[in-house]
Amino acid sequence: MAIVKRLVLITCLLQLSICFASQVIRLTNGEWEPFLSEKLPKFGPSSQVVTEVFAGLGITVSYDFFPWPRAYENARIGRWDGSAIWIKNNERAKFFYFSDPILVLPKYLYHLSTKEYEWDNCS
Repeated sequence: MAIVKRLVLITCLLQLSICFASQVIRLTNGEWEPFLSEKLPKFGPSSQVVTEVFAGLGITVSYDFFPWPRAYENARIGRWDGSAIWIKNNERAKFFYFSDPILVLPKYLYHLSTKEYEWDNCS
């Protein structure tokens, strides 16, 4: 009887692993070179990170590229499973779960050197 239980357990685990190994997640994406692009190898380094993280879970990622507003809306209404590389804000958080940041960029302020700027009044 113990052998039968083990065989049933092994069979169930094999079926689960086959089921999860063939799972595909469909994500919308947009053009933002050099980070994301349908024309770049592996769809750009940011897409590559997303792909590798899911691959570690046995999930294949399929990307579809759209203009950004359509990419967002297709994911929001559930036509696709999600979307890659968005900045978290309160409005988006109503509809989506967010991972830890995949890409962190420095922020700079540029202004014409020919114009005066009062740096003390920045807020």
